[in-house]
Amino acid sequence: LALVCVSEKKVESIARIHHHHKVIVTRVPFKMKVILLLLLLTTIILQTSASSSPYHYIPPTTSTTPSFYSTSLASTLSQKWSHAHSLALLEQTVEDYNAEIVATAPDAISSISKRRLIVLPLDDKFDPPMGMFSHGHVQTGDKMSLPKLFWQAIVKSGAEVPWLFEVTRVEGITSPRVPNTHTSTTHTKKNHPPPSLINKVVGGAIDFRSPSNYIFLPHWMITSLSLRPFDVVDVSLKTNTPPGSAVKLRPHSSQFTKIQNHRAVLETELRHYSALVKGSTIPFDYLGKRYYFDVVELRSAPRGEKVDMAKVQDCDIAAEFVKAKDLLGKKKKKSDDDDDESTTSGALSGAVSKWPRYEEGVWWIQDAAAALPALALRNAFDIIGSNENGNKDLSSLYVVDMCAAPGGKTSQLLSMGFGHVTAVESNARRSRRLIENLNRLGFYTSSSSEEEEDGGEEALLSQEEGERKPLCDVVISDGRSWLPSSSKEEEDTGNSSEGVAAEASVVNGILLDVPCSATGTGAHNPDVLRKDPDLGNLLQIQEELVNHCVDDILPIGGVLVYATCSLLKVEGEGQVDKLLARGGLEEEDTRVAAVMKTIPFEKEEIAGFDDAIDSNGWLRVLPGMLEGELGNCDGFFVARLVKVA
Repeated sequence: LALVCVSEKKVESIARIHHHHKVIVTRVPFKMKVILLLLLLTTIILQTSASSSPYHYIPPTTSTTPSFYSTSLASTLSQKWSHAHSLALLEQTVEDYNAEIVATAPDAISSISKRRLIVLPLDDKFDPPMGMFSHGHVQTGDKMSLPKLFWQAIVKSGAEVPWLFEVTRVEGITSPRVPNTHTSTTHTKKNHPPPSLINKVVGGAIDFRSPSNYIFLPHWMITSLSLRPFDVVDVSLKTNTPPGSAVKLRPHSSQFTKIQNHRAVLETELRHYSALVKGSTIPFDYLGKRYYFDVVELRSAPRGEKVDMAKVQDCDIAAEFVKAKDLLGKKKKKSDDDDDESTTSGALSGAVSKWPRYEEGVWWIQDAAAALPALALRNAFDIIGSNENGNKDLSSLYVVDMCAAPGGKTSQLLSMGFGHVTAVESNARRSRRLIENLNRLGFYTSSSSEEEEDGGEEALLSQEEGERKPLCDVVISDGRSWLPSSSKEEEDTGNSSEGVAAEASVVNGILLDVPCSATGTGAHNPDVLRKDPDLGNLLQIQEELVNHCVDDILPIGGVLVYATCSLLKVEGEGQVDKLLARGGLEEEDTRVAAVMKTIPFEKEEIAGFDDAIDSNGWLRVLPGMLEGELGNCDGFFVARLVKVA
């Protein structure tokens, strides 16, 4: 707003924009004085006819360049003045509301953790420099540009990564929903999704350099909330979003699922989202084409409850596709082109669960190198048996698969004929997948967890199989503290427990595939090579698992197979060297540590892997080192040891 004072010698204009005041003193001819008075009169008229709601600002829809052929100078100035007045009124109203937040906040952190802001679309000007994580993903991620005030809120509150912010429509203030909100001329992608009916989204920050009353959102967020530019939303720092464990996505186009490595593409692109909200529509780009996905269902960790929003960043989340949007309501037409690819080209593509006989449990997928640990354990008993009284009967042996999910090695052990198998997994969501895989393959399981023993959640597996005897126990427990159930209960109460493990309190063998940096899987999962793993923490977990297995679980004569899909020697050979070196040493609790001895791998023991046997008798498989198709297998390390004292 401007106050114009006319005198014989000068005109003083006092304009208030935010909190800055500027006074201009100049000599003005009489004609200019008349024009200024007319502008003042126009201002009064505009104030009188202004919208009843100061929150509703309508931006100009036509060119703001004056055209002296189509309109008068006064009309152009009047139009510009009208827009400037409306925008100033909107900004002042938002600022007044935020001042009220500060005045009524119960503490300092609350006063800076929430704001009412004006929405503008994020464009490529916000793209971070090349080399930064979000570069090239301004529109295919959930990052927004926020005022620096929110950075102060993060610092003062000590919020943990990922920093999440909730953007919410304001009932009665945000303008009515619109059919399409993609207004940026720089956004050239076609086939925009229709707006959803959600009222809030959650995302991260691309930077904190937005003006104090503004927020810049990616186009998909504007669409999901059905917003217009200059709409008003409430924004707050979100610190209680649960971690996600699973998500169901509905592709808008069935063409996405025809991409041969579409699941790998999904996992890669999903990294650019800090969180997901049920009902929103998110975009991914692949090979120059944009694909849209509806978030159909979200589940939290560790119990798997359905939630409306969940964190994705730094979470082990399983993604599942439901029927594509363009196929809903369509009947599949049978043609010669629809025949199973396995009968036409000998190749399989698409979702693994749709491959022939998957649901029948006839087969499972496992990398050739990942199959080595179970083979090593089985062969160990042949070697030990031949040194004593002939081969041991596997059906009389009790073995444990530590860190068992998703179940490939457990399935191997069961199919080899081991009489008693326990699969131990610390992650509840991965345990659920483990149980599903074992039941699909016909290995009926029973499940338990430390939480169930304490009165927590019910068993993950419903007893659909009647009274059929379980072939495998799945235990949700930290492998660094787990003990066979019979040994544990006898120690606590003097009684044995029911179930598979209880029938064999003596563990004859342990397959320990430790958590690791997974650098050996880089050929088909290159993302692991870009990550910076917390190697110190991983090494500590590995050592604690090994020590617990050999000291607290294995009896003398028991076999340990140590395995890792890491290429780093410190996670493979280094851990086994430490295990062999510690044997017989006195520890702080005066207990003598177990003494282990290597059972070396023998030539021709495992076909095709002779070249992977090192001088210690361990297996070190490197990608590309073997001939033929085995050259494509993952990097792996396997050592086999027996407890001798």
